[in-house]
Amino acid sequence: MPFIKVQKLVRNEDGTVRSGSAAIMDAVYVKDGKYHSKQVQRERLGKVVDLDPSGRRGIFKSPTRGLVRYDADADEFSEASEGETIVIKKPSGTHVVFGDVYAFLELARASGILASMRRAIPDSQSFESILVRAAKDFTFPFVPADAFMARSFISSVLKDSDRTAAMGSEKSRKAFFKEFCPGPPEMVSDVASYDSPHVILGVSGGRAVWCDSVVDTSRWTAPDGVQLAVLSQDYVSAQLFKNYDSESPLTFIVSMPAKKGLPYKEACQKALKHVGEKECMYELNGRDYFGVRKKIEVFGKKAFAYVYADMGGSGVPMPSFTVLLSNKSMRPDSVMEAFMSALRSEASVRRGGTFDSSFEKVRGSALCGIASRIMRDEVRKAAEAAGIRVSDLAGYSQAVMCSVDDGRICVETPGKPASKAFSAIGVGVPESLDAGKYRESLLNP
Repeated sequence: MPFIKVQKLVRNEDGTVRSGSAAIMDAVYVKDGKYHSKQVQRERLGKVVDLDPSGRRGIFKSPTRGLVRYDADADEFSEASEGETIVIKKPSGTHVVFGDVYAFLELARASGILASMRRAIPDSQSFESILVRAAKDFTFPFVPADAFMARSFISSVLKDSDRTAAMGSEKSRKAFFKEFCPGPPEMVSDVASYDSPHVILGVSGGRAVWCDSVVDTSRWTAPDGVQLAVLSQDYVSAQLFKNYDSESPLTFIVSMPAKKGLPYKEACQKALKHVGEKECMYELNGRDYFGVRKKIEVFGKKAFAYVYADMGGSGVPMPSFTVLLSNKSMRPDSVMEAFMSALRSEASVRRGGTFDSSFEKVRGSALCGIASRIMRDEVRKAAEAAGIRVSDLAGYSQAVMCSVDDGRICVETPGKPASKAFSAIGVGVPESLDAGKYRESLLNP
């Protein structure tokens, strides 16, 4: 079988051939030779114009045939034209992921949440930060922001500046709530304890859409119209039980700390008497729990203690108890579910947040998390309506890469799985984008 022998081949940085010459060689059998074969030049191919990485085919400027294509596997010549190439050239510029963030942003546009969020956040810099955070949380929620920006084309389109303080201003909050929470929230929660200013979240229509800072947890009062408050142990105070007794329209659930002056130990001892009773066993999220409701007195006020323990799969309660207090009598499993649901909601909003001494920053960070969550929820709904899970969409679309050079985004042709995913959501993959124009289309949806 013939092969192409290349001499002094030099390539440019983009993979094109700068110089080199080639010839067609045959391996000829030699009966008396030491190795029983030798290489014999069949024909000069002349200057190398382009060459496949395998070295088995290329385009050459032959001294006898002119510009010609030669394939050593087929041992065939064919015509070639000026400017023709045989290999895919290495793209210029930065090579980054395109598909996942583009799919997210275009689904956000199609669902209407992009325009709605823009009305809620009129400040362009803050809006850019929200888009970046929402896209990151959709595609790679647990990677650092700088790592996400380094791997995505979005870094050439949007800027990720720290706008948490600006988002936490009263003007920004009012603009946001006007769009997403025109009335009072049905439920508020501040479940986890932080070594920082507190921020309380509000839920309306099943999702967090409201927040506010809490200056003094011992003097906190619920906003008008709120029906349920789920709170951390920092809110346990005589004022809470004085303001909201069993006749109050507000129901509160608050974690009780094991500290002097509170009946934590007493509640646990009462609960232990019911270990093994079938009616005190509950299943929640695939796990078994022991739970008991007990009447107690806190700060001279009648209340209810809900004592819980994870069964740990052993049939015996774990030695550590969680005690929740409330001004109302409810089913123990309902109280526990409300508390754990608030924890999950808060964790999704506060992910990656910064909590320092600034009330504006802590409130703004929570608002950024709320905005990101709203966008992700709407994109998830749009994807599921199109018949594709968001995890599948993110996974398939990540295979679409691009190169970014001087504001021009050149997109590679997607493979079949990625094409199918984009087709499912009704989004076309462009051949190229102008970074500046795409930014304007996002800021003015």
